[in-house]
Amino acid sequence: GFQRSGNTFAWFLVKELYGYKVDIAHHTHSVANLKLAIKYNKKLIVIIRDPLDSLTSAAIYRCKDGDVKCVNNHIQFLIDDYKSFYIYLGLIKLKNNVIIYHFSSLVNNPLEFCNKISPVERVAHNDGQSISDIAINSQRIYESKKNISKHMSTQVNNSKNILKDIVKKHISSSYKKQL
Repeated sequence: GFQRSGNTFAWFLVKELYGYKVDIAHHTHSVANLKLAIKYNKKLIVIIRDPLDSLTSAAIYRCKDGDVKCVNNHIQFLIDDYKSFYIYLGLIKLKNNVIIYHFSSLVNNPLEFCNKISPVERVAHNDGQSISDIAINSQRIYESKKNISKHMSTQVNNSKNILKDIVKKHISSSYKKQL
């Protein structure tokens, strides 16, 4: 999927539930992955997210402090990239091996996502944690090892939420015609 659309969460979810029984490409966020999956007849799972939410999160990721000038320097590129990605997805979505899954469904019902993407038997977890918690904890450990800043993290935090509101208002008012 396009960047900041739940790709990392989905990857950790699959990794935790299936171990290494399932190969999954991620983190390129480009049309190239879509083209390769089609070319080699691989199952293609694309996670989509509301454009404003995805663009806001991507802008914050690139502009760690949410500086409006920085956001303005990146947002047009992000909008063009977003449109390019989804135009191509629109061209291929009718292919047999393409599963389109919405970000909110992934976050709210990760087990349904896993059942939809693979019939492979899942690795058992006996510690009583929910599937989401397992993936989130794994992701949190990964991000702490990589020393990822709060604004670049995929984890929810209050300062990032405040920043999201500011950036989202700026993008929606300044780039309204393009969204």
